[in-house]
Amino acid sequence: MKNILMKGTGVYIPPNKVYNEELDEHFEKLGLNAHSLMNRLGRRKRYFISEGENAITMLLNAIDNCVEKNKLNLEDYEMLVVCTDTPEFLSPTNAMRIVGLYGDKMKNVKVAFDLNANCTGMLQGMDIVSKYMKLSDITNALVLGVFCVSPATLWTDTVVYATFADAAACIALTCEESEMQRGLLDTYTFVDASYHQYVTYPKCGMSKVPLKIVEPNEKRLEWISFPMDFFVTEVG
Repeated sequence: MKNILMKGTGVYIPPNKVYNEELDEHFEKLGLNAHSLMNRLGRRKRYFISEGENAITMLLNAIDNCVEKNKLNLEDYEMLVVCTDTPEFLSPTNAMRIVGLYGDKMKNVKVAFDLNANCTGMLQGMDIVSKYMKLSDITNALVLGVFCVSPATLWTDTVVYATFADAAACIALTCEESEMQRGLLDTYTFVDASYHQYVTYPKCGMSKVPLKIVEPNEKRLEWISFPMDFFVTEVG
């Protein structure tokens, strides 16, 4: 039987550290306060991209980290999927851009696309790619995830701007034949769309982003606080 195994992982975290004290000062100037939330979460710092960085550059660094750590050869990879809800581009796909930037190093990639499943992006990506590999001749694939939220969030958002951060990750998958079932064995998913109106990016909708009459903040991410107790109520 075909088994989909994890061959290695890689990550990229921007070097730009932003400490709680800096955000406390930022919000105080706006007459806001996120101190209690930051303390409760226990995070002293988070990482934001610097000038010149974006979702693509972070993904390239995550791939390079994965290749270096695990002694991989990019020419072995035939599939590349980018999982993100903060893409640098809508067209071309971020996956296509990455394949193009690597040139001959990724000359054997024959399947490349983006996937947006919000917070569950890489989990859904692993599920989809592993099933695709089992039903095709793809033997090696890269599943990439990136969250580049700092340019998108409102500076007045005491939840997202205070607690979220930027980063990218890479998972290398390989397909192997074996009599014993191994690797990714099974998944269970469900959809609860009742909270669909609480987190929107861009707030105004893509059709209005080009319009000059739309205020810049309307083109950013809107987060309306909502209860999260539903996370533990669904049992597979």
